Amino acid sequence: MFVELVVGVGFEGKELCAYAVNREGEGTHFPVADLYRRGLDNTTRKSMSRITTNFCEWSLADPREYLHEVGFSASASVAINQHFFEFQADGTRFVVPALLLMREIFRPAKFLLPMMFRPHALEQLSKAEVLASGETVFTAEASWATPGRVKSYSDWGETMNWMNIHPSAKEMASSVHRYALSGFVGLELPMATAQVVCRGIRIKKKMFVTSLTLTTLTPLDFPESRFAKALPLLHMHAGTLGKGETRVTSAANFVVPVHMNGTVELTDYEWELVEPVLMSNRKCNQPFTRSPRDLLDGILGKLASGKPWRTAPYKVGTYQNAVTA
Repeated sequence: MFVELVVGVGFEGKELCAYAVNREGEGTHFPVADLYRRGLDNTTRKSMSRITTNFCEWSLADPREYLHEVGFSASASVAINQHFFEFQADGTRFVVPALLLMREIFRPAKFLLPMMFRPHALEQLSKAEVLASGETVFTAEASWATPGRVKSYSDWGETMNWMNIHPSAKEMASSVHRYALSGFVGLELPMATAQVVCRGIRIKKKMFVTSLTLTTLTPLDFPESRFAKALPLLHMHAGTLGKGETRVTSAANFVVPVHMNGTVELTDYEWELVEPVLMSNRKCNQPFTRSPRDLLDGILGKLASGKPWRTAPYKVGTYQNAVTA
């Protein structure tokens, strides 16, 4: 586990590298190909919030406060050439390093993120296809963009299409290289809203985000081509796909459907469908000591709220009953 923070990019010989500092203020560098796993302190995840946010309301933040709160005070004198963003949601001010967001948008980050630092990366990676309806769609054309990799990484098709047909997303993609030319790790934010799960250090009404999961994204701008169809919703993780999903990375990545009245509890009809499936997959023959329907309703409420297991309210029992179930 690397406990370090990226402070910029630059060339070491002919290789583009990321520069980082550790908690003691010592510097190091590594290839940008490792940015998917290095360059951020992911060890601190004390609090969690599930929110809906509009990127148009984000603004640049002073990184010094973030460095102090996550334990990098010794690096305060170092030039920080990474964007930090801040936004307000649910009465809390969130501070987010740009690299966290870049890892989530440019997926799969192991392959796509380092390529975005290159000039004209989107044009080199994209392949246009004209459907029978006359609509133009874009897909990734790279050695890593194979159907077999969908099992290991979230599908990149929606994201690649979005970055090609929506103007603000295309500008976002090209801005990574533009900022890198000045030694910065950063990007222009797209016109979009997103469902986000943030984890980090909460101090009063501030959260310094050290881990971010972007579950869904809704573009707010229109395609620049009349031959392209606007994308109403992008699923950024396979765990949010619902029908046909191939991978679930965490309970935090579930999107729980909400009824028209704002509740998430199962209706009688839904329970009739769920009960036989739920009971048939039990791994023991002991009967439930509490109502399985009420237990499930409590779990759904916890997932929908994004609250920690210990503090979420439950219809029956305690958080231990919910976790066990």
